[in-house]
Amino acid sequence: MTDDHALLAAWFARQLGVDAVTIGDFEGVPTGHSAETIRLSLAWDDGAPHRREVVLRVRPRPPGLLEPYDLRKQFELLRALEATPVRAPAVLWYEDTGEVLGREFFVMECAEGTVYERSIPDELKGDPVRVRRMSEALVDELVTIHAVDITMLSFLNDASDAVGRELEHWAGEMRRVQRGPLPALELLLAELERRRPASSEVVTLVHGAPSPATTRSSATV
Repeated sequence: MTDDHALLAAWFARQLGVDAVTIGDFEGVPTGHSAETIRLSLAWDDGAPHRREVVLRVRPRPPGLLEPYDLRKQFELLRALEATPVRAPAVLWYEDTGEVLGREFFVMECAEGTVYERSIPDELKGDPVRVRRMSEALVDELVTIHAVDITMLSFLNDASDAVGRELEHWAGEMRRVQRGPLPALELLLAELERRRPASSEVVTLVHGAPSPATTRSSATV
């Protein structure tokens, strides 16, 4: 066991209130480009054997690809969504000192499922009914997210001028990694600024990257 694994196992034991925890199946999840995602299993015995599958969300080593990484906000949002119909994994613990892994992280339950990201498997290519059902379920879940009562999410940023903040953020990211002329992106940025919609009084929770946020939108879902 590496030093990191030993520290992590001891930390899990403290959270669970047991003498010792064994970590197994320590596996990085390759999908996504924000916080590092690690799936692992916990095993312990308090008079009876227990096993639990969990997922760690770990802040990337700086500088990250998609700064800023507000793991605390992600954790609080997921915890708040537990009281809603939104289908999201329950969060368990948050570690913000950096004393365990050298970076902050939080732990959530493992939601079993399959991620389709870069290719379409043969079983989906030959099953259009299943693909349609999956697509409709995705739309239904987005509608559920939009319907969340945002008054319970007071820890999120003010939603005023959300579009402006997004444009400012991504323009800053473009400048941060820029090594030469980027005429196409400059044209895109100028066009987005020119077409920026006016703010709406309707404030809705939307799914974003790296985490959901609130935004003002008059668009129909």
